[in-house]
Amino acid sequence: MSKTISEANALNRRNQVSRVFHVALVTFIILGSISSLIMFIFAQPLANLQGDSLAAPAVRVMALSCFFVCTMSAYRGYAQGHSDMVPTAVSQVLEAMTKLIVGLFLAWYLLRLGFGSEFSAAGAIAGVTASGLVSLVYLMFRFRRKNSAQGLAKTDDPAFLAKDVLTNLLWSMIPETRAFCPKGLGIVPYTLPGSQELADRTIALLDDYDVVMWTKHGALAIGTDLIEAFDQIDVLSKSAKIYESARSMGFVPTGMSDAEMQELKEVFGL
Repeated sequence: MSKTISEANALNRRNQVSRVFHVALVTFIILGSISSLIMFIFAQPLANLQGDSLAAPAVRVMALSCFFVCTMSAYRGYAQGHSDMVPTAVSQVLEAMTKLIVGLFLAWYLLRLGFGSEFSAAGAIAGVTASGLVSLVYLMFRFRRKNSAQGLAKTDDPAFLAKDVLTNLLWSMIPETRAFCPKGLGIVPYTLPGSQELADRTIALLDDYDVVMWTKHGALAIGTDLIEAFDQIDVLSKSAKIYESARSMGFVPTGMSDAEMQELKEVFGL
């Protein structure tokens, strides 16, 4: 799974990344649920196969861990596909700590209450199930926190609509962007395609920008000829691809500094 996601990221196929993750998540949830159900229902036969009929309570307690482990695999694979090993490492540490603390405490407490060794063993095994739950909660929380911003398109974000925020980001990726588009890129929030309102908003922005992007629709550039207009959109697209490719590999590109862009502006008279 992580290999497939990594390959899709490298090609900047975000829809494919999302599709692979969701298909894998549903598949692992189904497999985990079936495995947990089988372990719980057939706990006694499984214990007999191990040569210890008293192990049935421990098998039942551990049954739910199959579901947790399968579900965790999807989240870990997603993170690893983005070259992010932090979730896997942290969740493994949480697993180890929870197993030790919960397992030892329950085993000691059940013995203290006078339960037999089979129930004490089940208490110790409960640490495994609890560790899966804790790790899964952490992975889900981190996944949601890191991906919550994806629910809002960048061009719908007020901060991104602010003048020069997106322009400066694209300028900083490669020097040619500022040379070809000295006034930068303006964004029109979603407006009905073909409407007079879209035309009015576009004309207003073209006073300040070389290229105007229509949210969820397309882009428009002006130039002395078709080649000049095309080059402006093409170089902005290349800058955007550089930024998105870097982000998909797990880091934020620094781009050119303000001082470097100012030098470029002064030397070329932009």
